[in-house]
Amino acid sequence: MKNYYLTIPFIILIFIFPSCQGGRKEILTKKEEASIHFNMGNEYFQMGKTDKAVDEWKKAVELEPENIPSINNMSTALYTGGEKDKAVELWQKILKIKPDNAIALNNIGNYYRDLGNYEEAMRSFKRAIEVYPSYYMPHYNIGLIHYEKKEYENALHELKKAIELNPADSFSHYIIGNIHRDKGDMDSAVKEWQNAVNIFPRFSMAKYEIANSLNSKGQIDNAITELESIIKNDPNFASAYASLGFILIDKGGLDKAIDMFTNGQKVNKEENKRFYFLDGLGWVNYKKGKYKESLEYLKEAINVTPANETRHLAQEYYHIGMAYKGLGNKALAKQNLEKAIELDKNEKFVADIKGILSRASL
Repeated sequence: MKNYYLTIPFIILIFIFPSCQGGRKEILTKKEEASIHFNMGNEYFQMGKTDKAVDEWKKAVELEPENIPSINNMSTALYTGGEKDKAVELWQKILKIKPDNAIALNNIGNYYRDLGNYEEAMRSFKRAIEVYPSYYMPHYNIGLIHYEKKEYENALHELKKAIELNPADSFSHYIIGNIHRDKGDMDSAVKEWQNAVNIFPRFSMAKYEIANSLNSKGQIDNAITELESIIKNDPNFASAYASLGFILIDKGGLDKAIDMFTNGQKVNKEENKRFYFLDGLGWVNYKKGKYKESLEYLKEAINVTPANETRHLAQEYYHIGMAYKGLGNKALAKQNLEKAIELDKNEKFVADIKGILSRASL
């Protein structure tokens, strides 16, 4: 998950111009100069010019060393840019200036959570709540830790508290939806994801889960519409391309499916998700009767699929088995199809593969 909790708050840009009186320029104080650099940093950041934004915030801090908003914005930009250790040093600097700064405490907690150090993360989040009881973000982040540890009841308690403090908290609704999905209650899951979208209409992750739910219910056209909406509004949301590609394969839109997997692979920034697109390209080539090309993609997909993605690995072995079957290599087809069954015990999946093995006398 992206660190949406590390966003820089929206600041209204205020231009401060030196006034002229009697032909003389008014001399600005250091605080006023720092304010100009702070606002210019915000302007650059909103334009996507992060380096220039950081330079402006640095100038503000040089003029006013205890300028907490500039330090926080600078540290947040560094964190989202991958320079996490430098960011934490700046948040710790904020705490030396103001030990009860809840935003710095919350962000340091996120740092430890990302490292998997839940104990330190929880300590920081709880401290943030102590100094700022009405701050919803630490509750969301504690809920996220409980969710990641599959402690669902504790997660629900914290996430509902976050929503109570901030009814516009779409992310807590999204995680609650995921909890219901993981517990098998899809109706409640969809309701929460829809709540998230009602608050934040372009919430791609929530819309993506809704699309997958529609697809699983057989509402294919509605699922396609939802996925196309995601791609239109958020062209860099790679997972939508993969899901749409597989749906299009089932509908016979093979060329368009190739476009989806190819374009999705281009915008994908997460190395551990490459296998989605490779598997898709392998399967669409199988459907086109290009079995050798199919195997090239599928074997690469197997090599880059995380070991804990057992259901996807099962699907890839199934696809490889079918490609070998297409090439007439019964021994390797049987070996890979049986491997798929070992990895995924879903009754329908197993029954379908056993049917293939039986019909093909493998």
